[in-house]
Amino acid sequence: MLCAVLAVAAALLAAALPPAIRAPLVAHPWKATATAGLTHLEVEVGQDRRLAWTLRSPGRLGLQADIPQDARLRFALHVEPPDAAVRFRLLADADVRPVVLHEEVWRRSHGWVERAVDLRRFAGRSVELELEATGADATISVAQPALLGRAAGRSRPNVILYVVDCLRADHVGAYGYGRPTTPQLDRLAADGVLFENVHACASWTKPSVGCLFTGLYPAFHGAQTVDDVMDTGNPTLAELFRAEGYATAAWIANPFVSANPFGLTRGFEQVVQVLDKPARVNINDLPADAADITRGLAPWLKENADRQFFLYLHSLDLHAEYRRRPPFDRLFLSRDRKGDERQVDLYDNELAYNDHEIGELVRLLKGQGLFDHTILAVTADHGEEFGEHGFTRHGHTLFEALLHVPLIVHVPRWPRRGQRVDVLASNLDVAPTLLDMAGLRPAEGFQGLSLRPALEGAAAPERPAVFAEQLSPKEVLYAGRDRRYKYIDQLIPSPQEMLFDLTSDPGETRDLWAQEPERESARGLIAEVGKFMQIGQAGYHISLSSPEPEAHFAIHATTEARFGDVQRFALVTGETLTLTPDRKELDYEFQAGSVTRHLVLRTEPPGADVQFAISRGGRLLDSGVVGLGADGHHPPGLPFTLQADGLRVSTTQVAELLKPGAPAVKAWYVQAPTVPHKASLDPELEQKLKALGYLSP
Repeated sequence: MLCAVLAVAAALLAAALPPAIRAPLVAHPWKATATAGLTHLEVEVGQDRRLAWTLRSPGRLGLQADIPQDARLRFALHVEPPDAAVRFRLLADADVRPVVLHEEVWRRSHGWVERAVDLRRFAGRSVELELEATGADATISVAQPALLGRAAGRSRPNVILYVVDCLRADHVGAYGYGRPTTPQLDRLAADGVLFENVHACASWTKPSVGCLFTGLYPAFHGAQTVDDVMDTGNPTLAELFRAEGYATAAWIANPFVSANPFGLTRGFEQVVQVLDKPARVNINDLPADAADITRGLAPWLKENADRQFFLYLHSLDLHAEYRRRPPFDRLFLSRDRKGDERQVDLYDNELAYNDHEIGELVRLLKGQGLFDHTILAVTADHGEEFGEHGFTRHGHTLFEALLHVPLIVHVPRWPRRGQRVDVLASNLDVAPTLLDMAGLRPAEGFQGLSLRPALEGAAAPERPAVFAEQLSPKEVLYAGRDRRYKYIDQLIPSPQEMLFDLTSDPGETRDLWAQEPERESARGLIAEVGKFMQIGQAGYHISLSSPEPEAHFAIHATTEARFGDVQRFALVTGETLTLTPDRKELDYEFQAGSVTRHLVLRTEPPGADVQFAISRGGRLLDSGVVGLGADGHHPPGLPFTLQADGLRVSTTQVAELLKPGAPAVKAWYVQAPTVPHKASLDPELEQKLKALGYLSP
């Protein structure tokens, strides 16, 4: 019976996706054949950054391709200097002699100029194309030449991911907010799917968007702090769609996402930086406008309505400082409300304005006949605080006001209108879900899970907990929540642990950490947060577990350098840790208990050799119960010396090593991020980040 129900559900979802008769255009592969003197890089023209081939005039770009049915070649041109006298010709070498397909004399232009050339006459043939530039000495940029043809087999839907910066779920009408802030989002939810329990992996933009794009937690994708560059080894959502022939483009107001140095836009063929105006006098006040996204997107949709596309839209209107937005200010602002209440009113007026622009996007899609062929997902990178716990704005704490974000998805022709899904989810799940709903396979290594099974009524593989982090010079916090509890471990500015029962206290007003019965009930969650914290810690790791809770262990560690920092996880009353005054020797004694004990040591300088002796009941352990590095090889005997070079492991390998199982003692080394993973900020980007409050003025 269950199988029959699931089969019907799967059939309903398949029926909800766009029919095959649409057959949109997708990009087909081609090979560059004339590349002497060419470079392939990102070229920015008027805040519009695109992947492009560049050449000097006179020069040429050759393309070899098998021409699909209904083919055309689309590309964009830019010439520097803009008034250079340059002539272009596109030739096809498929007959007895070359055929001129397109010819023009460049006319002065400061932006990208779009071009499309019909190739249908060559369908089914292998053709050599050549774009030739002659005339004045100039630099020619040919942006992402796309060989387009009809998609073979069943067509896939377009996908749009819209991120409303700083949008907390509990200010959206569909999530129970009493004010009329989001009539357009509420309408989307009434016609589509609303996920009730989605949580951001961080409380500020860069790490959270990294999670959206890679399906990985920040320690794995690498974009954790202000100047981090996202790890190039992980495929992004845009790269995965682009590999399937989708056009990939983005309109982004937040400079942390749009800025080239950080690597978040990898895989997008076109990135339009909406925030192109100078910062105002006030800190935290940048003139962003969701209408700029809508206006910029309108001509693109008209030009590319026949293409299969993935778009990323990121507005910034809800980022402080807030502005009055007529006519919504008359609905939400009152002279009687001051302080945080006034800020809430301004925030709601901005939200209503942004919501209106989401409605304009829907109208644009419907006007081009695209709405019934497009998955539209609206979410947020994080929320916003208004003094609930003594903090305002975001990026300081890990309370639910910052982590609980909306996720509303329009699925074309979805049969279960107004469906609400309560599965515990993270924004890591957005990428695999969108890929799955579009009929594509998520990337290997995704930590996020597809929520599509939950849509179909199946028993989705729900994770037991979701996690978040906040890393900055002023704050270091980690958090996790399950169906009932929320646990926060604050390391900086002062050590503090907090525990909340979200079923009875969703506002996190009663800290239960001091209550032993509650701590015991939440022990599993607390242990999982400990593992999440350990993944991101650089230094030597020693993990010890024992089947005998009463066993007494002692660890003695020495170094010729010095121990700069020592961290313990799963602290138990009665254990002792001492360091000699010169910080060259460490002693750690404890009773095993029922949890895995974990020690992280950082030396100064990093990676200096450390000698270890581990004893149980006063006798040294046998080396056979000690596993070193990712492969778990044994030391020759005890005491033994740890050397960083032989013990280095990746973040993914750390996650495996933290899983329970033999050997009883595990040791490994995590390398701290190196200089090449840090970005240098140009003066313009630095000024924008100061204006947003991410850097000190």
